[in-house]
Amino acid sequence: MEIINLSIEEIEAVRLCDLLKIEQNEAADRMGVSRKTFWSDLQRAREKIADALVNGKAIEISGGEYVNTGECKVNFLCKECDYMWEAKDNQPRPTSCPNCGSNLIFRIGGDGRGMRFIENNFCCPKKKGKQ
Repeated sequence: MEIINLSIEEIEAVRLCDLLKIEQNEAADRMGVSRKTFWSDLQRAREKIADALVNGKAIEISGGEYVNTGECKVNFLCKECDYMWEAKDNQPRPTSCPNCGSNLIFRIGGDGRGMRFIENNFCCPKKKGKQ
């Protein structure tokens, strides 16, 4: 089966705009990118998703410019061995499990930018009250 790769930024753009129905200007601000960059990521993601759905291709989410700023905890879970760990500050998103080496790893909570998804809204525990 052919695989379509979506970057972290592309899937985040789709999540913010299409799933959470956030306006593009606000979504771009949340991602820390220009509106033009956000729009490009969103269009590229939508095209890839449509290709995968119409042509029966698998979707893999990986890559991108994700970096843990250290502002909030970012935890990961390996689906292969159930190992959980906290990402180190200022490191790119891990590509494999430090316990077993599997690449079936998933972020637990958060939007990939040091924030966490809590009760249908975003917040950073270290910046209480700031949305």
